[in-house]
Amino acid sequence: MMMANVEVTLRNEAQSMRTIYDPWHRPLAFKPGDVMTVTVTQAMADALALRTDLVIIGSAILPTVPLGPPLAAGSKRRIVITIPAFGRHYVDQAVRYAIPAALAALQHARASATFLIVTDDPKAFEGSTDGHAADFSYPKLGARGLVRDPKWGAFVSAHIDGMVRCPDGDIAALLNAETVVSVETFVEAERIFATGRKVIATIGFRANTPVPGDGPPIGADAEALMQWAWAHRHYSVGDQMWGTARPADPTCLYFPHPNGAITCHDFHINPMLMVGESRRRRDFTNTIDDDCLGAYAESEIHYLEDRRFAVTELTDPAKPIGVGKPATVASVVGARQHRLCHVRSFGHGLKILGEAQNIHPAALDIYKALAPRHKLPFPPPRQKD
Repeated sequence: MMMANVEVTLRNEAQSMRTIYDPWHRPLAFKPGDVMTVTVTQAMADALALRTDLVIIGSAILPTVPLGPPLAAGSKRRIVITIPAFGRHYVDQAVRYAIPAALAALQHARASATFLIVTDDPKAFEGSTDGHAADFSYPKLGARGLVRDPKWGAFVSAHIDGMVRCPDGDIAALLNAETVVSVETFVEAERIFATGRKVIATIGFRANTPVPGDGPPIGADAEALMQWAWAHRHYSVGDQMWGTARPADPTCLYFPHPNGAITCHDFHINPMLMVGESRRRRDFTNTIDDDCLGAYAESEIHYLEDRRFAVTELTDPAKPIGVGKPATVASVVGARQHRLCHVRSFGHGLKILGEAQNIHPAALDIYKALAPRHKLPFPPPRQKD
């Protein structure tokens, strides 16, 4: 049975720094006057209520999600789909593209779902989930972990809630308002989780927000969706392509291969689908692509190297991604302090186009330089299932 967690909003009313430890023994530091929302166990919430330096100014129990309709014969698990969509643009993208694509994948899998939609405009979603259960909540604007921007904090909170509220053994799908998935997504997720894996990690390939009449193919297979995305690729893909790459922050890189294939190596791969586990650490402090995968062993992660399904992320063509100096192996290695989970993720090449025969030499050199810092194996392990 899933244990209830409590989300509390705390304010430090002391004149000095205060630190508490979350359920996973991770320190959370509060400066004087800081207000922060954190997820804790009921016992921890009771203990915090007795303190006078850190004052609880708001709290809410996070229940398990309401169950959707009975499972169809084709799926063994219910799916809890979280979509944060607030602001006119993102609401429109979710209703036009993200939800219809998810519904097509659900129909293909004959699966039941509950949509957790975090939005400032619930009325815009009326009837959008086509009979699947839907649970609406308003964005929790405010700092969350290391995220200080209130809107990004609400985005992080939405995905944390989606993981925490997913019943044990079911599937949590962490999408966003601009995510378009291919039709095989939930069928392949079921097959992957049947092997014992606990989380599926992949990227959302950036494509331009479509103009009317030229949107992504809803209900398309992985190859068709990725061909559309490549034809409509965001300008930032070129700035991240090895050989011409000039990213301001070399987190995601694309590598062209001699046979025309394209692979992606990314330090911040998204844990997009996962098995619900009430005892699993949910202590990531940034957006889900940062440190969430640190809660999993390598053997529990399925990196989507073979593109069993595809995901594209619709992005405003004018959105600034940032351009810097030409990328080299040395500049990528020295760009930042990479966590173990970042380096581990970078070692896996994700299929974008074609069939690469081997890991790209430059990607291998980057991994080789970083792996010893975290005692990771070289060469990087290949996906076995």
